[in-house]
Amino acid sequence: SVIVKVVRDGETYYDIRSGAFSAFDANGADRSIATNGKDKFTRTVDGASLKVEGRMGGIDLVSVTARRGVDWQGVSDQDYTALDIVTQGRKERQVQWSQEFRASARHGALNWLAGVYFFDQKQDGVDNTTLGEGAPPALGAGVIPGYQETSDTVLRLKTRSVAAFASGSYALS
Repeated sequence: SVIVKVVRDGETYYDIRSGAFSAFDANGADRSIATNGKDKFTRTVDGASLKVEGRMGGIDLVSVTARRGVDWQGVSDQDYTALDIVTQGRKERQVQWSQEFRASARHGALNWLAGVYFFDQKQDGVDNTTLGEGAPPALGAGVIPGYQETSDTVLRLKTRSVAAFASGSYALS
């Protein structure tokens, strides 16, 4: 679903504009949700690629090198109420590199292409979940002034992949 952030009278709301239940609500009023105003997101994306082409001995050669990076951090109200119950934060950095080498040629009736592809990605991040002062009453425990419980989940991912590919065709007539 698509979520649009709207500010009304100094309070933050999200209006869910599409999704499984959007057809049942003609005016959209009951798809609006409140938050406690802590939501904030930033994302920086960068990338570059380089393609080099050449020809050697009747064979076409291509090299494609690419890099992409994403820095993302944000905090969002996960209970979708004006109460301070659950807040989720995330800080993440992802970098990926890819390299492809291709060779192709046409020799009379034979047409072929072969290559290899490399991919490397590293992703590090921390998810932070905070239960605020509104959590104990929401769970039926009563008010505990100053209550706050946090937990972090650390993410470290490394992905490497290699693929070889080839195709060919021969024209019989």
